[in-house]
Amino acid sequence: MDLRQKILLAEDRPRHSVALPEWGIDELFVNTLSAADRDDYERWSWADDRANFRAKLVCRALVNDKGERVFADDDAPALGHKSAAVVSRIFDVAVKLNGLLGSDVDELAKN
Repeated sequence: MDLRQKILLAEDRPRHSVALPEWGIDELFVNTLSAADRDDYERWSWADDRANFRAKLVCRALVNDKGERVFADDDAPALGHKSAAVVSRIFDVAVKLNGLLGSDVDELAKN
């Protein structure tokens, strides 16, 4: 296997387990985004006056045990009406797991 193949086949997108008792869910996962997914998230978050940027990241990162997204992009406004404490808890895990810096989050939050 050459170096290119080794890199492309490497499992480099870990996920983190989260319990969501407020929603009656014992375990879901926060996924590491691909580079393309992160670019799409940032582009999507900067549009629309950055509305629901926390919910948008949760939509992109929250997956089931098979790695399938729980929410579609269109679910962000509805998810934005859920508990800020729960959404923020998932968002905080996604920020850490995806290497989003405080300055990145601040930029997304600016009006």
